[in-house]
Amino acid sequence: METDPDLFSNRPFSSRKPLYEWAEVADYWPKRLLHIPSMTSVEREGFSCYGTVERPEYSILTYTWGRWRIRSGPPGPSLPVKGTPWRIPAVHPDHFTVESFEKVIKRLGQSGNEWAWVDIACIHQEDAAENAEEVGRQASIFKNAKDVFVWLSHLDTNVLQEAVNNIIEYGVDFGEFVSMGGMSIGKLVDPNIPMELAHTASPRSLAEAVSAMVAGFETIFADPWFSSLWTLQEVVLRNDSLVLTKQADLIVWTENKYYMFLTMFINHCTNIYDDILLFKKNISIHDWHISEDEKISYDAKLKDVQEKLDRIIEMINHAGFYYLHSLNPNVQYGTARYRKTSRLLDRVYAITQVYNIRVGKSIRPQENPTLDELKDEFARAIINRCPIMGQLFLHTGKPEDGKSWRITEDSFVPRPMLMYQEPKPNCKFEFGSDGSVKVRGGVCSYPKLYDALKFKMSAEHRVFLDRGFMEKTGGDCVGDSMTVSSLHKTLDKMPPRLVSTYVGQRDIWLLHLGSRRGSKIPGTGKYFPCNIGLLLCRSEWGTQAGGLDTAFQRIGIFIWECRDNSGGLAPQDRESSDMNKEKSSEVDWIEKEVLLH
Repeated sequence: METDPDLFSNRPFSSRKPLYEWAEVADYWPKRLLHIPSMTSVEREGFSCYGTVERPEYSILTYTWGRWRIRSGPPGPSLPVKGTPWRIPAVHPDHFTVESFEKVIKRLGQSGNEWAWVDIACIHQEDAAENAEEVGRQASIFKNAKDVFVWLSHLDTNVLQEAVNNIIEYGVDFGEFVSMGGMSIGKLVDPNIPMELAHTASPRSLAEAVSAMVAGFETIFADPWFSSLWTLQEVVLRNDSLVLTKQADLIVWTENKYYMFLTMFINHCTNIYDDILLFKKNISIHDWHISEDEKISYDAKLKDVQEKLDRIIEMINHAGFYYLHSLNPNVQYGTARYRKTSRLLDRVYAITQVYNIRVGKSIRPQENPTLDELKDEFARAIINRCPIMGQLFLHTGKPEDGKSWRITEDSFVPRPMLMYQEPKPNCKFEFGSDGSVKVRGGVCSYPKLYDALKFKMSAEHRVFLDRGFMEKTGGDCVGDSMTVSSLHKTLDKMPPRLVSTYVGQRDIWLLHLGSRRGSKIPGTGKYFPCNIGLLLCRSEWGTQAGGLDTAFQRIGIFIWECRDNSGGLAPQDRESSDMNKEKSSEVDWIEKEVLLH
């Protein structure tokens, strides 16, 4: 087998640890691996032996096929794999042919690995219990892989290469143009006025650059790989994957002739996303140097540019590529609603490994939970792993009655919640057999905490309300979430009286979830704690008792950081039995068990 030693010479992450917390992932080896030279599926013996080879280096192929599986009628041709007790599923040739599939498998072998993990040949396709169990081991399987390839099976080589070239070239132009700032409307949109960037091969307008970027993104994101929920999970596990075209060719990234890894594309998407947000923030449609008639014409052109930029933002959001580094896996769960699965229950199963969590059939093969039962179990598992993680999101729609605590696909993670480093929980959730949810931790009046923070020069804070409560505010909308803008034109200082007005209740409480790493303390290697609290109001569905003796529902998240020695005005880390004996000097924290709906 001919190999290419330079195939992974510019791998983004030489340690094969891109964005995932591998330390907590078990050292598990797949039940089967595909031996590429003989096209044989070899069953594992012992812990990690395949035939006579112990712990072989193997590649992984991430691709999508389930929605195109031929399930009825005469069986079509399928990948010629030997050694499986199941028939290799046939895939509709409109999606990809057997010949193209074989070519891709051979490309995997050119990395120097004789072994590969390809789900269709390595996961039992007819034994549901075994299938579910192996699917629940995806994180470990991806962790141990040496190399990963992503196959964009609908994009011809020349089409994908041209789209990538345009996105890179025009994206850099757009970024430099935005960074220059202060450009007139005429300069922005008139095709006869060049951008005049030194490095460009030919002068062009912003309108031309944006049109080229839109076309490039629409071409790439049209490939069904970007619409699969399974592949969303896989790109999180290993975004250091090498991109293959329909013909199994490699794509060249810029003039340095390096091959294109998915990481490069995601990073470029993130940069363009940030540049667009900056452009939208700074753009002014007023130009004193043009006539009123010219202004009307330019306004129309600018509107077209802005609509195309909005389209790019939408595509990047739906792909989940508006960030490169995020340790908050809730980002992907919120992106999941834009992805497709061939089976309803995969709405949960296809995302669990992002959290390194197993639920339902993957740990209890003989059970068949419903989708709603899976959603509940998954949300509880996330909270049990870390209550901060379990609540570090915003609802984008009204949650089900009594389940404001539960994260679902209808969620969004704004930029300030992307950071999730060194979490220190300071509360405890308890889930009753009757479906009840109780939280024990430090509780205080939100207005009192707000007032204490208001008079501290070193304090920064932000409030984020779930979508159902924000629809009345007229706040800024980013993606599917809304962040309050106050009279001071910041994104964080929303007075408690306004929160009460929008929620329709006077008493707003805050439950301290815990803290994560905040800003760096100058001159040290340490960090201030950034505190995270759950905003609560009286439940719409519970007993309407007074004060804290009632059922609550979450209405949002409050984040604050004090860059001094005050301890962040949060309950001190201590045993819960001591909490009643000590109080902050400025905020009265009460240890309380509250019922959460």
